[in-house]
Amino acid sequence: MAARVSSRPANEDRFRASIRRALALGWLTAFRRRLYEALTSRADALFELIDAIVCADQPVTSLVQLSLEPEFRRGHGALYDALAAGNINADALTDLLVEFLPVAGPPRRPRPGRDEIAVEERADQDSELLALADALAVLPADQARATTEACLPRGIRPRFAIDGTPYPRPDAECSPDRGHVYHDACRCDGTRKTIPGWEYQFVAALGELRSAWTAPVDVARTTHSTRLAVTTDQVRALIGRLEATGQAGGGLPIPVIVLDAGYPATAL
Repeated sequence: MAARVSSRPANEDRFRASIRRALALGWLTAFRRRLYEALTSRADALFELIDAIVCADQPVTSLVQLSLEPEFRRGHGALYDALAAGNINADALTDLLVEFLPVAGPPRRPRPGRDEIAVEERADQDSELLALADALAVLPADQARATTEACLPRGIRPRFAIDGTPYPRPDAECSPDRGHVYHDACRCDGTRKTIPGWEYQFVAALGELRSAWTAPVDVARTTHSTRLAVTTDQVRALIGRLEATGQAGGGLPIPVIVLDAGYPATAL
């Protein structure tokens, strides 16, 4: 038996694949442990609720539906109790999401027939970088460095988007702090373009080119009057977390934060 085993050549590809799986499992285990620690009340029920949302094989349309998922091992009463009495350490959760950002951006689904285009895009990018290097050779060092930083390819520089999303609650007259938010279901009468509800502002890491994947890292309730202050706080907090986790600062590329035309660029 020993002779037969030793005579077989080692499969290096399978060995490397096993190492990658072990590292990914360790990464996932650490993430789930930190996520559980961020749940400060009704942690078990909230953690199973998260698993139920992630593992549901169809769009989630009701809370009762989540209580029927195998991952949620409690009754529907425990689900409502977790949402009513549970608590989350928001700062710890945001720290976790920023620290565990995907290294190369969110995963991309392979697109059949796009390999040739991807190769051509890479070749075009390389030629652009060579042309840029020639142009920078005649500039002073500080200007060349600033220009290089501004022209880094998208895949190298971390990019984030900030935008608000409405949560309409037209019939929840007893819900606190409702305002008027823009939404498709605005029940417009020709003049009004809003509906009673709340607005939440998300910060999300953007994927690579031609990818719809994002990695949300922060969310806050906002209104029209508080949007500037909330946006400023979210940007400062994001940069601080990126520097604390070694993803920004020093000689690393400066992150880019993208906003639409509804934000006051001068004030920001």
